[in-house]
Amino acid sequence: NKPIFAPLPLKFSISDIRKIAKHYLKKEYYNIWIDFEGKAVTEYSIALIRRFYQVFDNAERLKDLVVIATNIRREIISNIKKDYTPASDVLASIIGANIIGVNREPMKRIEGRNVIERDKLREHKARILDNKSYYYYKVTKINWLNEEFKNRMLYDKKSNITYNLLLTDKEFEKQSIIFKREGTIKDYIRKKKMLNEYKNRVLIKALLNIFEDLTNWF
Repeated sequence: NKPIFAPLPLKFSISDIRKIAKHYLKKEYYNIWIDFEGKAVTEYSIALIRRFYQVFDNAERLKDLVVIATNIRREIISNIKKDYTPASDVLASIIGANIIGVNREPMKRIEGRNVIERDKLREHKARILDNKSYYYYKVTKINWLNEEFKNRMLYDKKSNITYNLLLTDKEFEKQSIIFKREGTIKDYIRKKKMLNEYKNRVLIKALLNIFEDLTNWF
């Protein structure tokens, strides 16, 4: 007799998402599980989630929803030639997730690489979230960390993961504090460098739209 969390797949079209929302509304499924399956928060996934919410909002049942988001990719895109990459996981709370699971990236085979390539890959993967900009920076390019800490983040994967989890949790807490104090976080996220640079601000426009829809829910 325990309530279930009904899945919200992000592989379907917007019209299909609307059909799913109507079905869940009819069945009174208000606990929703969004499994990103190792993919990032993008303008398209935001549009799908926004359409889902709108069905419940139109029926005045938006406040009944409890949403868990899991397996969100750490970064939107990952380019080994770049010193920094746009964050994805830190956006989870803004899309309306009440509960956020750990992030996950798809597994990639790296067999056959020589030592130099492995070192470059390690440097690329060992990135640290910068809450001020919403970019993940390569540890070797961060000037506010001492060398001993940099080496630990570079060579100890578990320490790197744990540290980034602490940083994302700290950012979620800050978002919550600002919202409770000001009733909005629009001005806060508008200051994030990544959101102002990524695809001519298409991502921040999508986030502001969904946040506008969810204001009464929060």
